[in-house]
Amino acid sequence: MKKLLIYGATGYTGRMAAVQAKKTGLDFVIAGRDEPKLANLASELKVEHRVFALDDANVIQEALAGISVLLNFAGPFARTASH
Repeated sequence: MKKLLIYGATGYTGRMAAVQAKKTGLDFVIAGRDEPKLANLASELKVEHRVFALDDANVIQEALAGISVLLNFAGPFARTASH
């Protein structure tokens, strides 16, 4: 089964995506940089969470282990996505 990772899940749009993923029964993990916020949301949604920043390719590679699909809601978009 494919697993989805929602990065930036504690922001406005990321949280909406996570709530919808839960409602539709998707197999997903939430992620971002803020451990307390992620832990709170993960507890609320009863899902796994991963904490990592986007400034170290090796850390990102490890954090994406087992992930088939990534939704990036981290902002600002100009700094968190390739051009």
